[in-house]
Amino acid sequence: MHIVHYSVGEPQKVNGTLSTLRELLIVGLDGSKKLRNFATEISQWSVDKDIYDGNDHKFSLYRYQFCYGSGQWSLEGVKRSRTPASVILPAMRMNNILEDVKHFLKVETRKWYVEHGMPHRRSFLFFGPPGTGKTSTIRVIASQFQLNCCFLSMTNPGFSNQDLAQALTVIPANALLVLEDVDALFNKDRTSAEAPNLSFSSFLNALDGLISADGVITVMTTNHIAKLDSALIRGGRVDRRFHFPSPDEEQIKQLFMSFYPEAGQEVAQEFVRAVFSRLGDKEARSIATLQQLFIDQRENSAEECARSVASFFERFYPKGDTSLRGADHIYG
Repeated sequence: MHIVHYSVGEPQKVNGTLSTLRELLIVGLDGSKKLRNFATEISQWSVDKDIYDGNDHKFSLYRYQFCYGSGQWSLEGVKRSRTPASVILPAMRMNNILEDVKHFLKVETRKWYVEHGMPHRRSFLFFGPPGTGKTSTIRVIASQFQLNCCFLSMTNPGFSNQDLAQALTVIPANALLVLEDVDALFNKDRTSAEAPNLSFSSFLNALDGLISADGVITVMTTNHIAKLDSALIRGGRVDRRFHFPSPDEEQIKQLFMSFYPEAGQEVAQEFVRAVFSRLGDKEARSIATLQQLFIDQRENSAEECARSVASFFERFYPKGDTSLRGADHIYG
């Protein structure tokens, strides 16, 4: 078997980035069956390589830039990965998500979809309060499976059904399509105040895979699942729903220990009690907010961090005054 890999012509600008046309020529004497088997093995290797090996994976981040009636996917850069262990979620939640994605990306899975005449796509709904790990989990998925993370915002007043179709038609290969805060897109009457030229039916068609490329994984996020139209999240349109609740005591303890691995159990428990003593303070049980506390206390000991909970929230998250939160930190 002989393999020749070569580029054709000069690089061309496609969707805002330079791309080079490449061709792969495979020649063998033992018939097409071996060539097909070889191609299948290479495809599966590409999917499985480096998964769960702990390497510092990176992923490309794209955003759909829409302006003056036209749009394109713009590469915003290569981002650092997050390891699954760095995101504090309920037990087995991250593992269940990653296993689902892994099986979807298998070559055999794609063949199964094709054989049954189904669009080869997968869709998830991540729902729960702000700061509970939804976006961080998306980042883990993209980095673990080397997917292009593609954020699509449809809130431009000029964004239409045709623009949605165009965005999904030219979406980068190996795409993880992210639609954030979908509860804010359509009203109860299924119209969109943000994008009046975008219809609810066209959006559903996009989720059904009728106008998107094969192999796309879609993740929708919402802080308010009760606001979503039932047609949007019915079975078959959203394959799986994952709840991201506010962290419980064990998760907050786990988070503390991830920043202070040498700390004793008593100190960790003191931190947990301090967090849960703030009854009714939603910010106190936000993973994102607690990470800000650890940043603020990064030069202090575990004991000092545990004792700083009350003063941290009084300084940066004063109750009844959200307009000036963190102002002393920002302005001096």
